[in-house]
Amino acid sequence: MKKLIKLMLALMLMLTVVPTSSWQVFATVGEETITIENKPEENTGNFSSEPTTTPEVTVVPESTPEITATPDVAPTPEVTPTGTPEVTVGKTTLVTIHQYIENDQVVNKEVIIEDLEIGQTIQAKDYALSIDGQTVVSTSNDSLLLQRSDNVIVYEYEIINSGQLLSYGSVIAGSSSNKKARSAKVGNDEPGAVFTTKQARWVDENSGIAAIDFTVKGNPVITGSDVLLIVDNSASMTNAGEDRWTPLQDSVKSFVNELYADVNGHTSTNKIGLLAFSSNADSYTDGFAGVNDLISVNAGGSAGKYSAKEYYNNILWNILSPYGNSTNYEVAFESAVKMFTDLDSDRPKFVIFLSDGVPNAGDYETAKMYSNQLKTSGVKVFSLGLRLAGEKPFNEFIEPLASNPTSQYAKDIQDLSQLQSIYRELAGQIKIAGTDAIITDYINSEIFEIASKPDSNVNYEASHGTVLIEGNKVVWNIGDITESEKKLTIYVKVSNVNASGLVYTNTSANNTYVDYANSSQTKDIPNASLTIGNKGSIQMNYYLVDKNGKLISQTGAPLDDFSKRVVLETEMFEKNGSSSLDFGTYHPYPPTTIVVDNVTYVYVASGEYNTSIDKVIILNPANKTENVYYGYKEYTVPNFIFYVQHYLENEDGSFTKQEMSSKYETPSVEGEILYAKNYVNEGYLTNYTFVENHKDSISQIENKINSQNNLLTVYYTRIMDNIEYKVNHVVNGKSTIDTVKGTIWRGESQKTIEVTSDSLKAKTDKDYAGYKIESIKDGKGNDVKFGDKVPNGTIITINYIKDETQTKDIHYTVKHVAGTQEINDDFTVTVQVLETKAPVQAIIAKTIIGYKVVQSDIDNAPTTVAEGEVITINYVKDETQTKEVSYEVTHKLPNGDSEVVTVKETVWINDADELKVTAESI
Repeated sequence: MKKLIKLMLALMLMLTVVPTSSWQVFATVGEETITIENKPEENTGNFSSEPTTTPEVTVVPESTPEITATPDVAPTPEVTPTGTPEVTVGKTTLVTIHQYIENDQVVNKEVIIEDLEIGQTIQAKDYALSIDGQTVVSTSNDSLLLQRSDNVIVYEYEIINSGQLLSYGSVIAGSSSNKKARSAKVGNDEPGAVFTTKQARWVDENSGIAAIDFTVKGNPVITGSDVLLIVDNSASMTNAGEDRWTPLQDSVKSFVNELYADVNGHTSTNKIGLLAFSSNADSYTDGFAGVNDLISVNAGGSAGKYSAKEYYNNILWNILSPYGNSTNYEVAFESAVKMFTDLDSDRPKFVIFLSDGVPNAGDYETAKMYSNQLKTSGVKVFSLGLRLAGEKPFNEFIEPLASNPTSQYAKDIQDLSQLQSIYRELAGQIKIAGTDAIITDYINSEIFEIASKPDSNVNYEASHGTVLIEGNKVVWNIGDITESEKKLTIYVKVSNVNASGLVYTNTSANNTYVDYANSSQTKDIPNASLTIGNKGSIQMNYYLVDKNGKLISQTGAPLDDFSKRVVLETEMFEKNGSSSLDFGTYHPYPPTTIVVDNVTYVYVASGEYNTSIDKVIILNPANKTENVYYGYKEYTVPNFIFYVQHYLENEDGSFTKQEMSSKYETPSVEGEILYAKNYVNEGYLTNYTFVENHKDSISQIENKINSQNNLLTVYYTRIMDNIEYKVNHVVNGKSTIDTVKGTIWRGESQKTIEVTSDSLKAKTDKDYAGYKIESIKDGKGNDVKFGDKVPNGTIITINYIKDETQTKDIHYTVKHVAGTQEINDDFTVTVQVLETKAPVQAIIAKTIIGYKVVQSDIDNAPTTVAEGEVITINYVKDETQTKEVSYEVTHKLPNGDSEVVTVKETVWINDADELKVTAESI
């Protein structure tokens, strides 16, 4: 992203035509020599707008020494605990193994240190390598008592966030298998340490008005910043009725010395560039110079090579002097954009712009545009107005150029005597210990409420940042934690008329910020207290010292600033069980020992900041609160050395001993029991579970000097995670999903589960009768068979198609009905088992005497039938089917003759063969 912003700045710069006379380089970083002209000395006549002579100035960066170490690594020896080592006199060898990243690969380097004294206790931090861009995050031992052999310390390094260059001030405690964040171990002497104070005081006790004061500052980290000073060198700096140039020189020198100063014993990595402008802008290096960069100058009596610090303190001012009647903000910021565009750095960037006049050349809006470009790209811009006439020029021209909040980044300087202290303050703000800092405080609303400062309507006063008050909650958005102290005062008033004695002004407070390792940190701030009414209080403050009473940090490094002391504990002095003290005389004594976080500390009477043990404190209305300070050193007892061996479970249930046991030292406490459960390797707990009472473990030992029973064993069983695959049976687009579950060890890199044969069987007996399997595939279309291993969550799809070999018989009847006659024809049809109906065979009408079929019954008969279905075909009387029926009548005549008369009639064929005798026939 930063490279993209640089590219955008470069493109914007290309769109603007830069006059060749508007920006000149007066020094270069590197080997190249640039020839430029000297500025003329100021005179009382006309001022030339161009330089006339040229010094040659070259900045040569200091080379970085290489760190070398033996490239090959011997196998890490297994440490076999054999009891407390015997200390003997003689020389021995230390092997340090350094694990770090190189070309995206883990590299191990072995360094052998010879000629060390047997019996000497060494500190791991003293043998860490300085590897570019990386820092130590853990070691196998904090310290090591050197033996005749097997002296090994393993270091683990980690890549630092981009742009940071950290020093190795102290090694993380604990073994490599018990890694802790380094930020949690920052000593008060180290870069990144943050100091927050909180005190309460009465402002007007009669009115119940009190103030709560916060301060925050920190030791700057060694990341380093790139800072560009832009100074106005127009003629008004010397001929405006007063000398402004000399105070500016002194201020720049003070700023440079502050920024180039060592940081807690580490060489400053800050770099400084300088632009001067009047009608034109001139650079006095073409880049940014570090404290030990060499600057070569070819200019009259100043020719030679100088360190950057010497150059900025002395030589520069032989080259640079005021000239010209114009004040051109545009060329100044245009040149600044170019300098930062050419800078390939992810470090914090700052501009400190100063002018004693309003812009009377160039275009101010364009200058503001360039300033906005800088701010958008991450450059913080301080904008200083010097001796401007009235508020209007400052508000219109200086303040709009500054970063937000302008109350912090824009300054209207009217008093020349303040200029140097302001530059020193800015140097402190550039030296950052943390970022994105926010202090959140909750006022004790049972007793106090937010109030206004007497004779004012302000609830708070903040030196930097912004403050938000919501009810009893106060949020101070500080921004960067810097070497310069930042302050906030909150005003409160007693709201509870019944309150008396010692009370806390707040219920809680904390400081959250991002440390130099880009980790979020939250630190609680102890609550402040006041005494209400005729009561007083004495606070006992215990701080860390060495055996000689000298102030030290957590790492044992000396401290010379009492405000950065290591606070061990604070408590209120009590009388008769109460910390609300009656007015009177008190003689507090420090306790002989205190215990903080299970560590014992012993009072050191010679503490350099101690309150006199003979001090008598008189509490009265004018002196209600006292603080006393006492130094304590850590109490050390002989150490008990023991080892912890770890065993991990295998797939078959057996256990394997890990290669290296961990060595520990602890102060010997007679009768104390050390438990294996307190030395569990958290690194194993990702994939294993600690088994506290494993049958083979040595779960406890006695903490006893010279004891041979000095081994603890820790057993871990595998953590089994649930794993599954699904089988999706698909029939005619309908899915039925079965889930097959199993377990797998969490440490397996391939989370797969074996496919069982049962899960792939077709369910033809019940749900899938009439079907057969067509295919079995995973989500990628790969064929799957039982015994295959599939990833967790795999869905196996089984597609089914009809099985034509699975059949059944369907029976039906065709019933022919003619009058009272019924003729049944039974049929049997074989179909696929899933079919519910069978096709009807062609229906052929029956020949039934006297009847004819109803053709529509045949035409409309169903084409398919279900099991047992009956199709009825009806027949109707066929009048065309007839027969002749007759009878004869024989007439006997008297003469003996006979006459036969035959009577005939046509009737339906099924009618009876009879006729009704008619009268006519007789």
